[in-house]
Amino acid sequence: MTSGIHTAGSTVNTRMRTAFKIAVGVVGLVLLAGLAGRLFSYELRRDEFMFIPPAALLGDYELYRELFFNQPPYSVWLFRTAHLLLPDLGLLASARLTMLLIWVFMLAAVRLG
Repeated sequence: MTSGIHTAGSTVNTRMRTAFKIAVGVVGLVLLAGLAGRLFSYELRRDEFMFIPPAALLGDYELYRELFFNQPPYSVWLFRTAHLLLPDLGLLASARLTMLLIWVFMLAAVRLG
């Protein structure tokens, strides 16, 4: 049984695997930073005119009855909750941050699944 014996080859293999994991992590962080930079650098986009204003008006109006919204209500409530939790960020930035976090969670789910 060789449970306590390490050879030079296994040490090199372990170091290579560790270096590879670190490199993949660094590349992932760079890609995430690029995605965040691209997401937050846009001007107000056309689809945001439709999705974000209902989130701002949920406190005063009833969704679907008094506000037009052609999507399921969960995104509006998610944007509204993010804005209430991060009011200094502003509604647009908190909605974009929410979308970025959703993408990160989806990528993590694909990676773990």
